[in-house]
Order: sequence, then structure tokens, then C-alpha cells
Amino acid sequence: MKLFKNIKIVEVSDRHLLGVKGYTFYKYSFEKKKWKFYAKVDDRIIPFLSKVSYLRRFFRAEITYFYTLSDGTQLCIGKKAIFRKRKKDLTFTSCFKVMRGSRPLNICIDENEHLYFGEYFQNPDREDVFIYYSTDRGRSWNVKYTFKAGDIRHIHAVQHDPFTNNIWVLTGDDDGECMIGCTEDKFNSFNIVFRGGQEYRACKLYFYKDFIVYATDSPLIENELRIFKRDSFETKLIEKLQGSVIKGGQVGELSFFSTTVERSKVNTCKESHLWVSQNGLEWKDIYSDQKDALPYVFQFGSIEFPGYQTKATNKIYFSGRALKETGGHSACIDL
Repeated sequence: MKLFKNIKIVEVSDRHLLGVKGYTFYKYSFEKKKWKFYAKVDDRIIPFLSKVSYLRRFFRAEITYFYTLSDGTQLCIGKKAIFRKRKKDLTFTSCFKVMRGSRPLNICIDENEHLYFGEYFQNPDREDVFIYYSTDRGRSWNVKYTFKAGDIRHIHAVQHDPFTNNIWVLTGDDDGECMIGCTEDKFNSFNIVFRGGQEYRACKLYFYKDFIVYATDSPLIENELRIFKRDSFETKLIEKLQGSVIKGGQVGELSFFSTTVERSKVNTCKESHLWVSQNGLEWKDIYSDQKDALPYVFQFGSIEFPGYQTKATNKIYFSGRALKETGGHSACIDL
């Protein structure tokens, strides 16, 4: 395992890596084997908090996701905002201010490079929950779809299915609010595929030609990795897991995710485990890292993943959050 100290890798391409320290991005050339300044995020207060490890973790003052579009436009999700940079700029500026909650959990990019994200906030009163979209590469955003008050708590993910171009939505958290559904017409209609208890509470789907895989994300049940067929929606258990699953990714046929160390009477494992599969059916637990000594208010323990600007890879890059070996660092494992 190769370790990249004191940096979080957020994107992998064939020629370079992009990483972030606080709210400043750096580029690593595979040829030169050096990090150099790439860009910074224009924000007043959060960059200061992000420079100090304890403050960054306590206030969640960090960059969580990063995306590159075909024209070189890049977006990243930070605390209370989505930021955008044009290809030749050196600064990310805010293009969407998050009013409810800290941030969305992902941005979905469809086949036309239209962007979508769902609101993720505590929502104790179960108010309306919105899905926003942009057709101009993140310059402007509008509400595309509304889950009516009392329907769900919040949205865990919005994802594009490369085999059908459907958009899938995952919601939570309580029984009856956990939903896996999709739209075939860009939210003119919405089809609920599964709805019910914690067995449908998930944060990520993994797409294959004949089936879709998901892992549950619940502190209330023993978590599972499950598969459902596209033609019949018949579900099947693949694996029992050590904890809830929030973080994951997919590059072609290769899929990967990590388990989370969190408060749970059911899931008591104190290690975040990294699982990978080359075909979606056979999965291997290839690495684990222990939760560090700080209390959960300084974040749950988890392995996190960058985005990939490549169609195939024989390496898994990841970063550690609140973990003993890789916490605050990034690493690479050959497959």
C-alpha cells in the first residue's frame, strides 16, 4: 500500500491525481511525482477551519466530492455550498448556497451532462424535500422534483444509470421513508421500485447490465449487500457486512465501497472495511483500518473514495476519515 500523507485525493486520471488540503487543491503528476498548487476555494470562514484537523472534523469543514465535466468545468461540494471552476481558472466560486443542512451527499451527472442533487438535512418536521438540477454546467440551479411533506426525511443519493439513462433516487431514514426509485423521463414522473424498512435504506447503487447492487446504510440492523434483477426486481442477499455503507464508487465493471464505524448497538465492528468486486457478484474484503480514539462527534470512521476520470483501473485510491492508519491521508492499493 502506498500512502500519500496529509492530503485527500479527490480525483484520479490516467496522468495525474487531484488532492485537497483544507480548501486548497493540488495536482500530482505521475511523471514528475510531485504535488503542485492547482486551485483554491473562495470562501471566507471555512478555509480557516479546514486547516486545523480537530476544527475541520468537528465542524465538517471539508471538501467531500469533486467532479470534472467534458469542457473542463469542475465542481466540488463543500460545507454549505457547491463551488464551480472553469477550465483555466485558479479559483472555485460558490454556484449554489445550501440553505438546509450542511451539503448534499452527491451530484448526479446524466448523459447530457445535466446535473442533479437531492437535499440532505435533518428535517425533523418532515418538510418538502427538493431535487435541484442544472442544465448549464452548474452556473444556475432550479427545483426539478419535490418529495411532498411527510413523504421522506432526506435524500441519500441521485444517480445516473449508464445502461438505461434512468435517474435513480435513494431516500431515508425511518421505516416507510426508505425508498429506492427511478425516473425514466427526467422527473416528469417517478417510479418507486422499493419502499419500506431499513432493508431499503441505502446511499449508493452499483449498475450492471442485468442487475443492480446496493448495500444497506443503517445503525438499526445488521447491514447487507444485496442485488436486484432489472427484469423482475427480485432481490437476493450477497454478503453480510460489518457496518453501514455510505461511501463507494464504480469504474466500469469494478465496484467498491467501505463500511462505516458509527454509533450502533447492532453493528459493533470498530474497523472500516474496504470491499471490491470486478463483476458485481463476487466481492472481497481487501483492507480495514481501525477507528481512531476521538469520540464520534469528531466524525464516524470511514474509508472514502475519489472520482475517476478513466474507464478502467487496476488500483484503488482512497482516503481515511477518523481512522488510525489512514486518517487525514490517502492511500493506493494494487488490485
